[in-house]
Amino acid sequence: MGGALGSGLLVIVIFGSSALTANVSGGTVVQPGHTYLQAGVAEALGTALLLFTIMALAVDARAPTGWAGLVIGLVVACEIMVIGPISNGSVNPARTFGPYAATTIFGGHTPWQEFWLYWVGPVIGAVVAEAYVFVAHPQPSTPPPGRTPEAE
Repeated sequence: MGGALGSGLLVIVIFGSSALTANVSGGTVVQPGHTYLQAGVAEALGTALLLFTIMALAVDARAPTGWAGLVIGLVVACEIMVIGPISNGSVNPARTFGPYAATTIFGGHTPWQEFWLYWVGPVIGAVVAEAYVFVAHPQPSTPPPGRTPEAE
């Protein structure tokens, strides 16, 4: 969470006090016209899709090598484009906490009453993503040459 707080503080340092009123210093808020339920479901879905992708491409040994970073980045970009207009696309409680804390430190208005959904949505999404283990039966990655699990 320290990195997220540092990022929120950096936004305020760069943009000044106008950042405090411009969407919570880069933070996440439920957008007008959307409910907490819609934002929570969007956050859960975004987190689940991201974790499915990570498990399929970075954890499962059957995945083609060299594509994980690109595809994971594209998934993040696409989900932010889709859920951003609803919840600002956090999919990470720390990503919401940092700007909220930075805004609070500098006296800006922070919608802490919405903070819970940026925890609940991703946690539900992470639990749903565990289905990957039961559906795909991933093969564990092998350690790099010269490294054994016993040595760690």
